[in-house]
Amino acid sequence: MEYQLMVEIVEKYGLPGLAIVSFINNAIPGLPPFYLTVISAYAAVSENSHWLATALYAGLGAGIGKVALFAASLYAFSKTGRGRRVKQYSAKLMESRRAKVSLAIAIFFIALLPIPDDIIYIPLAATFYNLLYFSIAVVTGKLVLVTLFYGVGRASKGLISAVLDYLLPEAPTAGYPLGAVLALVAVSLGFSLAIAAVVLAIDWTSVYTAYINQGSRAAAKTFFKEMARVASNTKTAVRDAVRTGRSLISKA
Repeated sequence: MEYQLMVEIVEKYGLPGLAIVSFINNAIPGLPPFYLTVISAYAAVSENSHWLATALYAGLGAGIGKVALFAASLYAFSKTGRGRRVKQYSAKLMESRRAKVSLAIAIFFIALLPIPDDIIYIPLAATFYNLLYFSIAVVTGKLVLVTLFYGVGRASKGLISAVLDYLLPEAPTAGYPLGAVLALVAVSLGFSLAIAAVVLAIDWTSVYTAYINQGSRAAAKTFFKEMARVASNTKTAVRDAVRTGRSLISKA
């Protein structure tokens, strides 16, 4: 689905169009998550948009798209002889509620990553993981992800205007949509990389071990400790980078 076509659908149909774009972009395997940039653009240019309405339309559209892809993969795998044998084996592994919930938590955080997550969900369907647990986890994750990118669009509105005014001081206020799109793509990409870096920096083994040994409360406590550790390390890295930059500038 081309980016320009996505934009045209949203311009014509508003929030329902945003839901359609989010659904299609997530239901077709292998597509980059262009819909996130569209959401940021919608938040930046729409004066009357509300974060909750946008999150519900786009988040549910994206989540249902992933559920549809997962369900189709489940059906396809169930029709193979090997798939039926795997189903019997995986049913034994996933007998406990704790195992199902553990994997659901992982799916939630994977859904938060702005990446083509089909490379994970389609193989997961081959294990015949519970559709209900998957649906709850992935829809919740997409709702949060969409809300974050809506916030990026709102927050970057002034930044984009400032960049365009600097680069194109003679430009009319309503012009140069390509420049606005490029600026939004850059901001969205940076935000995507930041989310991915945070998720990958967390020691998920510690969180999972705490959940298995002590339950969900201990896992949540461990998770927040990990978040604090990542935040502290990030702060230190940024401070060191600023000092290095100042040192290089002073020597120049």
